[in-house]
Amino acid sequence: MEAERSALAPFVGDVDLERLLRLVPAGHTIKGAFVAAPAEIVADEWSRLEPTLLRPPRSGKFVTFSDYPLSDFLRITDAAARRRHADVGTSEGHRRLARATFDIFAATALGRVTLSLVSGPSSLLTKYEEIFNRMLSGPRVGVYVTSPESVEVSYTGYYSTREAIFGVLEGAVMACHRNPVVSVEARGEGRYLARVSWAST
Repeated sequence: MEAERSALAPFVGDVDLERLLRLVPAGHTIKGAFVAAPAEIVADEWSRLEPTLLRPPRSGKFVTFSDYPLSDFLRITDAAARRRHADVGTSEGHRRLARATFDIFAATALGRVTLSLVSGPSSLLTKYEEIFNRMLSGPRVGVYVTSPESVEVSYTGYYSTREAIFGVLEGAVMACHRNPVVSVEARGEGRYLARVSWAST
């Protein structure tokens, strides 16, 4: 399939959330650290959202390193994207929300240690492999440095949004004060290959 490419031009259209939820395997989970942030954005909608979740948190708060269903994360993230970025379609909203992923991880004790020695986009994106594979159960990521200013990122068993791939990778490069160019190619069910390059701002 032809790769979709972006140099930060806004996406148009909406995420087909229900179709995506039907594809998510039951055993796929994500750590609470990444669910808590979008949940805070929609805290005033919790009485509506909670009945739609497979395993809502018992205390009403997501525990940082506890596992939660990926499908619950997607429902909460979709609501947060609609709230936080109401001026754009949900495709662009999911992308923008995902750009904050490294900021969320950096706020945890593990994140501060893991990210303390990164030296640029290649270094940070290599850490992304470690972070992703530690914080999610089911999907896997591999990061391969292809030049001093580019990497490839392979995803398997991936059933979150394609927009989140763009957003996370763009956000990592932007955090290093570089201009990202990202392309994402679908290679079959749950399989993607992303190519990331950057230049100085």
